[in-house]
Amino acid sequence: MIGLAKATATRGHAVQIATTGAYASLVEDEGLPFAPAGPRFGPEEFAADPAILDGRLGGYAGFLHLFRTVVFPNLISWVEDFAARSRARTCWSHIRPCWQARLPPS
Repeated sequence: MIGLAKATATRGHAVQIATTGAYASLVEDEGLPFAPAGPRFGPEEFAADPAILDGRLGGYAGFLHLFRTVVFPNLISWVEDFAARSRARTCWSHIRPCWQARLPPS
């Protein structure tokens, strides 16, 4: 996303990366504007919950755990944060909808 934001900015567009506060310094160190969105969740939180890195089912077991314990319970908060901080006409996301990932039923 940083590369995409930088390339977009060099073409004269205003960009801003809105994501969890855990990545604020990473974004700002690249010279991009940052807006916190949703709960703080980054590498430290991943390390504290090894189930997120569960490699069973080709990694989908960890993916399911992440969505069930972090993404879905906080989805409304993320959407509200994005809506409050963005005046953009276009918004890109790196999260694929679950139905595209062909996840097994729980």
